[in-house]
Amino acid sequence: MNNSPPAAVTNPLAGHPVMQMLDVAMSAIVGDYDDADLVPEWQWVKRMASHSHEHVGVKDDSAYEYTLNLAMELDAIPPALQPLLTATQQAGVNYILFYND
Repeated sequence: MNNSPPAAVTNPLAGHPVMQMLDVAMSAIVGDYDDADLVPEWQWVKRMASHSHEHVGVKDDSAYEYTLNLAMELDAIPPALQPLLTATQQAGVNYILFYND
């Protein structure tokens, strides 16, 4: 029989950094659109994204999300996205999740 004392309860978050993510509907930046593939800002986000969350089985594959890691070097930022990216980085946000609403 093992008489060892019960293991101490530890914080499962200890040692893991907590990061912030901003959720942004692309239409809030560029206005209404019918086809995301025709929106230059979407094309840039898709190219620069560190992670894609494409929704399988959605009609016309029109619902998708892309995560932009602000620690990565971002080049040729579209003018419509520049103010958002600058403000987000200054606020200490780590990621932006862009989504199609």
